[in-house]
Amino acid sequence: MNLLKLFQLTEELSSVHRFSTNFLVKPESVLEHTGSVVLFSILIAQELNREFEVDIDYEKLAKKSVLHDIEESKTGDIPRSTKYCDPGVKHHLENYETHAVHSIQADLNLQSDIIDNWKYAKSGFEGLIIKVSDMITVTYKLWYEIDQLSNKSLIPVATESINNYNNIINSIRNFQILANQNDKPEIYASCNYLINICHRGMEINKSLF
Repeated sequence: MNLLKLFQLTEELSSVHRFSTNFLVKPESVLEHTGSVVLFSILIAQELNREFEVDIDYEKLAKKSVLHDIEESKTGDIPRSTKYCDPGVKHHLENYETHAVHSIQADLNLQSDIIDNWKYAKSGFEGLIIKVSDMITVTYKLWYEIDQLSNKSLIPVATESINNYNNIINSIRNFQILANQNDKPEIYASCNYLINICHRGMEINKSLF
C-alpha cells in the first residue's frame, strides 16, 4: 500500500464537508461522519447480539460502515435534491461514484471486495444497521447544531429527515417479513429494536422544530 496515497485519501475525506448546501456553525467532514457511523453500527450490533443473540458478521459490518461514503472523497457531498432531481442525473452520478471507488481501489491496490462492500453497504441485515446508524448520525449533528449551537437554519433539514426515517422503517419492515418467512425470530426481534431506534431518533428530530 502506498502510504502517501492513503494520506491523500484521508485528507480528502477530512476536507469534504457534509450538508454542503447548509450553513453549519461547526462543519462536519465525511471522515467525522464515517467515524460516527462505524461507532454507532458496532455499538448497536453488540446490543442486538446481547439482547437477541443474533448472528452478526462484524467484519462485514465494519467494512461496509467504513466504506459507505468513501466515493465522496472524489465526488464531494452531492445534495439529495441534486442526486434525485431526475432519473438521468441519478444514473450518471451513480456511474461517476462507481468510477471513483474503482479509482480508489486501484490507487491503493486494495482487495476487489472493496467495490461490493461499498456498493452493497446498506444491503442485508448488516446494511440495515448501517442505514439506521447513518440516520442517527444525521440526527446527532442536527441536534448539536440546532439545540446546542442555536443554528435554526437547519430546522428545515430536521423536518425533511422525518421522511428519511420513515423510508428506513419501511425497509426494515420489508426485511422483517423475510425474516418471519424464513423462521428467524432473532432477526425479527432485532428489526423491532432497529425500528424503535428510528422512532427515538424521530422524536429528537421533532423536538428541534
